[in-house]
Amino acid sequence: MKVLTVFNEIGFMDDFVAVIKDGTPSSAEDKLETARNIAIECPASNFGLTALPEMTKDGIAKEFTFSTAQSDEGTIMTYLGMTDGA
Repeated sequence: MKVLTVFNEIGFMDDFVAVIKDGTPSSAEDKLETARNIAIECPASNFGLTALPEMTKDGIAKEFTFSTAQSDEGTIMTYLGMTDGA
């Protein structure tokens, strides 16, 4: 059975909680589920999730970057990190 394996999930959760304002409608778990769905739909790609400035504690947009790859066991999704967005 093909599965989705996630690497550095805790890193994403820590980064998300560190920069996103309390009371924002989307939680880290919701955003991680969105990333999982993208990884399943678009294996072997790179993608990012953007947090708009009004969602962040410092008022600067953030980009959470992921990569996906295929293996014999299924799709591997890796959280690469966060940068300030444009």
